[in-house]
Amino acid sequence: MTEITATRTTSGEPARTGSKAIGRAARMHAIDSSTTLEELVQLALTRSVNQILRQDVAVRDSDDPEDVHQLRVGIRRLHSDLRTFSPILRSKPLRILRANLQWLGASVGALRDCDVLTKRLDSELLSLSRTNRSGIALLEARLKDDHDVSHTGLLEVLESTRHHAVVESITKLSDDPPIRSKSKREASRQASLSAPKFVQPPWERLRAAVAGLGELPSDVALHEVRILTKRCRYAAEAVAPVLPDAVPFAKALADLQTILGDHHDTVVAEAWLVAAAIEAPESAPIAYDLVFRQRASRARLRAAWPAVWEVASAEELRSWLRGATET
Repeated sequence: MTEITATRTTSGEPARTGSKAIGRAARMHAIDSSTTLEELVQLALTRSVNQILRQDVAVRDSDDPEDVHQLRVGIRRLHSDLRTFSPILRSKPLRILRANLQWLGASVGALRDCDVLTKRLDSELLSLSRTNRSGIALLEARLKDDHDVSHTGLLEVLESTRHHAVVESITKLSDDPPIRSKSKREASRQASLSAPKFVQPPWERLRAAVAGLGELPSDVALHEVRILTKRCRYAAEAVAPVLPDAVPFAKALADLQTILGDHHDTVVAEAWLVAAAIEAPESAPIAYDLVFRQRASRARLRAAWPAVWEVASAEELRSWLRGATET
């Protein structure tokens, strides 16, 4: 339950739409044994919406990479909540919202990717500080330019009329989730009875994807597994308030998501370094030195992730999933 009372524009003035929205979205139901499925859905949506609104303010007020990260997490989590509970949500009211969330997420993601890349390469460039100073300076300047362009672009998006419309849409969503008419009866029942069934589909998709990887999975295939891991984790976290046994499962998935995310970061860093070397040949010796480091890290992560998957896929972490009831 957020303490925020207003959003602000980059000029420091309160953003009228966001201010009203945050006040409404802050209301959340307490969870107990009588919590209904509809209340659980509203809790999940409100949590994600509050995170987006809270970080919207923070990103405007500072240049802290963690604020950008948490804004992207909030957007992704809301996407996931809509996907998780789609069987009981009306799809028509959500089509435009989904498209707008993708639009917002693209701008946030561009800046977040720059922040991740900068953090990854900064320490490695520091270790090479006594060699090819001009090449290092070129890479550092390119990193800064990419960051500045992405940061300016995001602030423009957050000031846009379209963004204010998104804020209004997501807070209305959390106030009144669009439950399907035919699902009203189910939504009024105790949440813990049917909640497991909303996690079963993302788990089955994740398990099938891992089973189909083969002995030498491509980087693209492992990235897809990471995405499916994230979706399954968020689904488990969405039902965890009424199913505490889902928490260890979600934590294990978070560990898997982290190691596969680190793997993907090496892929992104390598592609950026190769492009930088082509654009500025003077930086090529340093860039390709760093490329080899990315490949070494990627090899270690490829060797390590199966053990993390073994933990996350353990049967004892999923006994609660067998409690799903068909309604």
